[in-house]
Amino acid sequence: MHYQGPVTIVGSISDRKRQHEMEHNGKRYKRDISMLIPEQTMLEIDVTTLDVTDSRESGTKPKPHVNGDEIREEDLIRCKTELTDTKRYLAEINKIYSDEIEVVYFTTPAKTAENYIERSFDEKSENLRSARFRKTWIIRDGKNAGKGTLKVPFPSNPELRVWKGRLPKSELNELILATNIKLSPQGYLSKDSIDIACKLPISFGSYETIEDEQEHLNSLRQANALFTYAQRTLCTCAQCALCFTQKQ
Repeated sequence: MHYQGPVTIVGSISDRKRQHEMEHNGKRYKRDISMLIPEQTMLEIDVTTLDVTDSRESGTKPKPHVNGDEIREEDLIRCKTELTDTKRYLAEINKIYSDEIEVVYFTTPAKTAENYIERSFDEKSENLRSARFRKTWIIRDGKNAGKGTLKVPFPSNPELRVWKGRLPKSELNELILATNIKLSPQGYLSKDSIDIACKLPISFGSYETIEDEQEHLNSLRQANALFTYAQRTLCTCAQCALCFTQKQ
């Protein structure tokens, strides 16, 4: 993580209480409040060890959801998409309506360990520490129709095609598993959030975007290239070629 600045906060984003617009060197940016540090505070802290997701700083700790818990817009939760789900997902509460809530889902390409539920607490924690969560947009047309992407299709309207879902209020107590989840600006769960997630009765769901698929393909190509290189003889003369190919 690295910080730049100082910047001048121009104003808050409409309908987004936690997001602000700022100006730096003639350019304007939008950032979540968790990514901002007052200039005076910056001089008093060690940014290399600062955990901006530390729940002790915010006053709210991640916890299992219980009947009657208050839910708020922009809160992060662990939930199922429907009652029959066998996986849980990270989601942000986007809108609260009279009969349902709208959530924006986050995805991670990290795979759950085999027999995840039977794993020890430490093994589950290790699995989750490597998981990075990102907002994902759905592609509707072309060869990748139906797949997810990390690139906003329409930068001027990032809400368009973002992966959203709706949870009926009558089913919230069964769909929501944990609340007050904390996520770093890089997309990693805080320690308290991992501790709560490890205690949930079902594993987390993984999803590969087209960028994840391409990264995996590139890794395979690189591995194949190294393997091919390792199999080449060191010398092309007949005597050396015979020596390197004979079984000892």
